[in-house]
Amino acid sequence: MKERAFNMGETLMYGAVSIFVFGEIFQLDQASDIYKLMALVSITFLVIKVVFENYQIKEYINMVLILFVSLFCYLHSGAVTVVISALFIVSAKEIDIKKMFKFIFYEQIICFSVIIFLGALGVRNSNKILIARMIGGDFVRYSLGFEHANQLHMYFFCIVVLFLFVFYTDIRVLHTLMILVLDGILYYFSKSRTGFVITILTVFGMLLIRKAEEKQIQIPLCTALIVPICTGATLYTTIFYSDNGWMAFFNKLLQGRISNANYFYQLNGLSLLGKKILADGGSDLIIDNSYALMMMKLGIVYLIIFNIVYIILVKQIILSADYSAIFIILAFALYGITEGFLSNIFLNYSLFFMAWLLYDNEIIHKPESRIKLIYR
Repeated sequence: MKERAFNMGETLMYGAVSIFVFGEIFQLDQASDIYKLMALVSITFLVIKVVFENYQIKEYINMVLILFVSLFCYLHSGAVTVVISALFIVSAKEIDIKKMFKFIFYEQIICFSVIIFLGALGVRNSNKILIARMIGGDFVRYSLGFEHANQLHMYFFCIVVLFLFVFYTDIRVLHTLMILVLDGILYYFSKSRTGFVITILTVFGMLLIRKAEEKQIQIPLCTALIVPICTGATLYTTIFYSDNGWMAFFNKLLQGRISNANYFYQLNGLSLLGKKILADGGSDLIIDNSYALMMMKLGIVYLIIFNIVYIILVKQIILSADYSAIFIILAFALYGITEGFLSNIFLNYSLFFMAWLLYDNEIIHKPESRIKLIYR
């Protein structure tokens, strides 16, 4: 009976996940009727799962706190993705995260391929734009069916991270070479230096972490400070940005992301509890930094909670010796410096790991001994 209930919960979770993965990668308008209908069906699945799940008192309290904070942020900022992320985190009890990531990986592969195919046929707009880059001169970028060339490479990065996590023990030299070749091909079209470079760093970072696990090298606990370090660096450069010296150099390297964040800071200031972000009329600038976006739109309180939870989470993962989970958190944390997606669970999949803190789930806390013979 317990096995049957678990399978039903897993089916409901997978159904809810598949709907939002589809909506996210196809970039459906959140104001559209089709998106609202899909969201309603997905959330209904989650509610049914939660209602028929068994929880302890402390788990109920934690669930209520998470949902309260997310709803509070939504009411102040209008960021619906925060609420959606919270709903999926609290619904993840008794869910094998690695197994679910494998499901998401295959769905994303299919959707990603379909979008590029539809873009090639002209069914989806394959944007072609001329860009004047701060470093490197003018060039043409193609989105291949996505709304923006950066999104093309961002979704490819998410697929790569899922692949490296799910098949962590089975990856060989050929797999890494294929990823790097595909990364290069997509860069030829997207010209997304950020996605291109971070994908390369992620691949080699995974190899280093796996080698450390093979040699039983303990990852230092200070690794748990990766999110606070990224937050602190963003806070400093956003508030004290100067168009000269090392800040100007990194701003050019990051295609104006630091000066853009400073522009929004000058216009909006910091937010304690979250608020809607304003821009000057006619401005097409956006905040391409998750940490800057959180501290201005979602609020300092949310950002502090976000940092504390990740410190505790990474520390627990290090102590449990789940090296593959550490690598996926590091990858998303670094990418968050150049894109504003860290509060979205269907772009930052490491948010699902927060369920590990919420529930005492042996499926997650006891990773198998994974390293086989690497690179035979």
